[in-house]
Parts: sequence; structure tokens; C-alpha cells
Amino acid sequence: MGNILLIEHNADQRMLYETALREEGYKVVSVGSAKEALLNVEFLSPDIIVLDILMPDMDGIQLIGRLLSFNKRHKIVVHTAYKTFENNLMMLGVDAYILKCSDLTILKDRIHKLLEQSNEFNFQWCSNN
Repeated sequence: MGNILLIEHNADQRMLYETALREEGYKVVSVGSAKEALLNVEFLSPDIIVLDILMPDMDGIQLIGRLLSFNKRHKIVVHTAYKTFENNLMMLGVDAYILKCSDLTILKDRIHKLLEQSNEFNFQWCSNN
């Protein structure tokens, strides 16, 4: 279905999100820090990266900047409890900004839609006049 790299420093939340996404049929690799994510992103080549903003070693905004510098364009979903970061200029490079909630429906739906978009074949028609 899709490969997801999940970056969440809170171990309980990380396990909850990983379990919920695996139940949806996704292959999920989860890490607890931005540095771990950077060590794994090239190797794993995920379709989607789900990350929090506040992390102990490097904040999510710095991580987004690093992720956007990779040659392969990964879909990036910010999943955070803080609405205040949504107007940060780095958010222009992400594909979704979702506020954390106990109901993971919005997160799962957005991931599904982003994966559908990446699987669509876009036709460009040329007309000869």
C-alpha cells in the first residue's frame, strides 16, 4: 500500500500511531528522533513521512528543511499538537498539517489521499492546430 516513516518522540504515541497505520495496511518504520529519521530516510525511501514539530534533538521545522533537500521528493505530513506553527514558511513545503487528536481518522484519510495522488497518472494532451 505505502511505506511510511513515522517520527514521534513520545513512545506511547509512536506505538499508537504505528499500530493504527499498520492496521490500515501500511508498512511503517517508526523512530523517536529527527536524527534517527535522517539516518534512515535515504535507506527506507518512504512514500510519506509523518512527523511532529517538537522533538528533543532537532525540531520538525529544521527536519523539514533537511528533508526537502533530498533529491527524492517525499510527501510530508506534519502531525502536531501545536496550531501555532502552521503559518511558518517551512510549512509551504509540506503536503499536510494535521492537529493531533485521539481520533486518527483525519491522519489516516490524509495519508490515503496523498498516496492516491502519487499513484495517479497525469495525462497532458497536446492539440495540433
